[in-house]
Amino acid sequence: MEKEQKVKKKVCIITTVHPPFDIRIFHKQAKTLLGFGYDVSLIATHNKEETIDGIKLIPLSTPENRFERMFLNNCKSLLLALKQNASIYHFHDPELLFVGLLLKVIFKKKVIYDSHEFYRELILYKEWIPKPYRIFYSKFFTFYEKSIYPKLDAVIGVLNEQAYLFPKVEYVALYNLPQKTMFENLNIKEKKYDLIYAGTLSRDRGLFEMLKIAKILKHQFKMTNLKFVLIGKFASKELEEEYNQYLKTYSLKDNIYFRGFKPYHESINLIAKSRLGLNLAEKSKNYDDSKPILATKIFEYMALKVPVFVTDFKCTMEFLNTPDYIYFVKNGEELKTAELIFNLLNNPEKLMFLGDKARNEFLEKYNWETESEKLFNLYEKLFVLR
Repeated sequence: MEKEQKVKKKVCIITTVHPPFDIRIFHKQAKTLLGFGYDVSLIATHNKEETIDGIKLIPLSTPENRFERMFLNNCKSLLLALKQNASIYHFHDPELLFVGLLLKVIFKKKVIYDSHEFYRELILYKEWIPKPYRIFYSKFFTFYEKSIYPKLDAVIGVLNEQAYLFPKVEYVALYNLPQKTMFENLNIKEKKYDLIYAGTLSRDRGLFEMLKIAKILKHQFKMTNLKFVLIGKFASKELEEEYNQYLKTYSLKDNIYFRGFKPYHESINLIAKSRLGLNLAEKSKNYDDSKPILATKIFEYMALKVPVFVTDFKCTMEFLNTPDYIYFVKNGEELKTAELIFNLLNNPEKLMFLGDKARNEFLEKYNWETESEKLFNLYEKLFVLR
């Protein structure tokens, strides 16, 4: 593919929610477009206008509250976007749908909506929305999204399974896979930890299921020296207090190492020093096999030669074709999962074999570089249709 363009084509990426150096937005999409010869600007919350790695950052002020972010910053982002006079605008937050509509209908620009989540279902879990109003808000958002997206030029999602939500427009799934360049100089000298989890620490992400497994490993399987690392932020202060009480009740304080939120490179370093990874999101009546989930962290574990235990979501199993270096387990079967973990931790040769196999699969198939072609093709098509 020819990456050099004779005339640079200008694109403007907009986000009011994500940080400017978000992995998917800045390091994957913006840098990929720049590499293919596009002139790329990014409007995001930042402290000054500057150019980083060839990408022009257009700053939005940090909002003091949700109202300021969703309304004032939306207005500011529209004005800043128009100043860029780009040919294609690519926005990443559902609250920017109206901004995208104005850019398309009033100013006749090509517009892409990047939908990172199944927002219609995700709203049902938003703690800032009072429970009695969540269903109403979800239905309102569904109506709102359905009213606007058909007027845009394309929708980008993170899974093929999202396509049914956007039947009236061109849809492209860009799987949020890690970049090979982030894992090129892999040098793992030692494995200090038995287990690791990196991500939001919440009930629906399997926090207490993982703690139950740790309890079983220590007390039933006599792994008194178990070392389990947790990386991330607690979903709430109340949850953190419940977590601390659990550790105290079951004598796990010497076995669970809470590291808090870590920058990406530090998180990768901790994963690389671990023997097994966990990603045990809970299924529920509102988030079962009909609501697909494919966690990026799974592929980071693979890239770092770490076999992983994952909830048996249908989408994940089908996408990965159930390889032997990933153990698909059911919610609520903590004893069975703990036994599998115990046997694997006591078989270092098998751990090494599975880790090597996982990394090779990542390098060959499950990386961002394999996805970037789809982004390039979409942009080229939109420019041709101008």
